[in-house]
Amino acid sequence: MTVLFIFLISLFYGFFLRKQHPVPVLSELGIAGLLLTVILPVIIIYQMIINYRSVIINEDDKTISFKAFISGKVITYDFSYFDGYIDTVKLTRLGNVKMLYLVKDDVVKYKLGSNFYENIDELQGGLKQLKYLGFINYTFALSLKIAFGNPIIVE
Repeated sequence: MTVLFIFLISLFYGFFLRKQHPVPVLSELGIAGLLLTVILPVIIIYQMIINYRSVIINEDDKTISFKAFISGKVITYDFSYFDGYIDTVKLTRLGNVKMLYLVKDDVVKYKLGSNFYENIDELQGGLKQLKYLGFINYTFALSLKIAFGNPIIVE
């Protein structure tokens, strides 16, 4: 990730701050440079804030904690806070990704995926005290419901 940021900073310098023939910001190449060197890092940082966190499941206390990667903030929930969890398999370019969704009031509150957590099976084992709401087929419509915080229906 650090290498990517260094690359983007050097690209920004190459586009706009070089002494010989800097690219005008409002040209086609300048707008593309802004998108690549300013907007892309903002999207990457946003994804890091949303998705990069460690999960700690304490089966004795029946709690689950989420520690944010960037801020270090820890949020802890009792198992009773959640209605349960569902699982699914998401097809990606890199293969199948096992996903666990923690559900509260028919809305997904947290996503745990094997693309971020290598120990997804251990996490699922730690969630065995939560109610298992079943397997749901992953579809584009489901991904939109999850992304926009709409209720999902588990059959």
